[in-house]
Amino acid sequence: MLDSICWKIRAEHGSQTDALQDVDIQRLASKHAIDEELLRQLSRKVASILCPELKLSQPNVTDARRKKGLKELARANDLIRSAEGKLQSASKILENLGFIDDFAHVGRPNPSDAHVAEFATAIQTVKECCDFFEIMEKHEMVTFFGTPDARKASDVRRTILCVTIFNMWLKLDRELTYTTNPVSSERTGPLIEFINDVVQCMTEPPSRLSGQSIKRELEDFLGGK
Repeated sequence: MLDSICWKIRAEHGSQTDALQDVDIQRLASKHAIDEELLRQLSRKVASILCPELKLSQPNVTDARRKKGLKELARANDLIRSAEGKLQSASKILENLGFIDDFAHVGRPNPSDAHVAEFATAIQTVKECCDFFEIMEKHEMVTFFGTPDARKASDVRRTILCVTIFNMWLKLDRELTYTTNPVSSERTGPLIEFINDVVQCMTEPPSRLSGQSIKRELEDFLGGK
């Protein structure tokens, strides 16, 4: 599953070109023994992460959305067919029923007549919709809005941040490594701790990425080397 964190997205670009505040930079410099100027460079490089235009991305998203759309439409059609069948059964029952109107003596039409007619119209509308959706399913003329499979989506903001930090780490002549707790299998280490310290400065409420997610980002980064 993806990390679920809330980045401090900026409503407008404005004149802000830094992702980290001075107090953040000073704290990070002290804790991780990194020069403040290098951290300011990092702050400027990752500022784009907070732009609202960045969204979740997914490879082959058009095909994935079509497949997801077909799957969801098939589910919807099953429910609609079931509903249509129950409505038709209810209509047959109503054919043998009459409804008493306490005000029939004043000469007004029985309101049940209008409701029964509206019910019949609703059934016909459902049938027409069902026919249409079945045609769309048959000819695969459907797509899915949103991320088809959240498990396969990648957080672009996370990737940009991690890659930028990986490059800075190399510039500092530090090893791109992590350690694994033999009991909990948790991924830890100076690199992961630094990344999460930065992430906490850029999220609201302050959040952390899982060590496993950072490990995947590192593997992708090293695989491209």
